[in-house]
Amino acid sequence: PIAKAYPQNLTSRIRKARQDFQNPDMVFVFGRSAAPQASYKNIADVRQAQESIDLPSYAWVDHDDIPKGADGVHYNTRGQVRAGNLFADAATVLLNKLK
Repeated sequence: PIAKAYPQNLTSRIRKARQDFQNPDMVFVFGRSAAPQASYKNIADVRQAQESIDLPSYAWVDHDDIPKGADGVHYNTRGQVRAGNLFADAATVLLNKLK
């Protein structure tokens, strides 16, 4: 399944973006997917892949406790703000390591 190819595809995408932008230190922060297992049968594979990427200037942030809207998948306003703060915090840590 596509989920099994996720680690290789994500790694390739990050490398390609860094190459395209001629920035080998480009920071990438991913929100570990928090989609419901009942609706997304391969989500455990995707989550594990997001956690396992071994590239410099890469981090993932935990989205399990971020508030969601009525559909149970997309974040509500509070959730979007929380996710943004998590991304900013993780990116700041990675960028400070580059100094």
